[in-house]
Amino acid sequence: MKKIGIALLFIVVGVFIGLTVLNYIIENEEPDLQIFNVPEKDKYEFTYKKNTYAIARSDNNEAGTNRVGIFLKKKEKYYLLEEINRCMYMESAFYIKENKIYLHCISRANEVLEYKVNKEEIEKTVRKLNFKETPNISTLHLQFEKVDNKYIYFHSWVKVNERLEEGNKAKCSLDTNKCEYN
Repeated sequence: MKKIGIALLFIVVGVFIGLTVLNYIIENEEPDLQIFNVPEKDKYEFTYKKNTYAIARSDNNEAGTNRVGIFLKKKEKYYLLEEINRCMYMESAFYIKENKIYLHCISRANEVLEYKVNKEEIEKTVRKLNFKETPNISTLHLQFEKVDNKYIYFHSWVKVNERLEEGNKAKCSLDTNKCEYN
């Protein structure tokens, strides 16, 4: 009986050590993704479930940039998860909530790109926003204020008609994608 107990103890300890080593190997494994040289300036980093991600230009800061990248940071290297063409990197053109990145590109006036990141995986959703009830807000110049569980809140420094009072703040439903003045 004593020998069975000792054998079980060795098996449990062996399994524990094996799982710990396997977990270490998986967490420190180099991703099979393209490595980018992301400069310290003009990037935003955030952490979700022990993983660090970044959003930055993905064209090495060339003049007239049009590409934004979403990166996984591992061992001080940046691995490209997603590249968005025809999109300018600006601090107010994206919003991070937990593991979701909301991005508005000037070239996509009525759209918000939503990216959900999880380790090396990324899931993209295109939200086609309905601004029919907010005709005075410029959908080309949207900037994020916040995102909660029900709405995306925007402001815009440009209105379609500057003589009208309303028009520079809107909220858009995450359920219906319909927007209204805020």
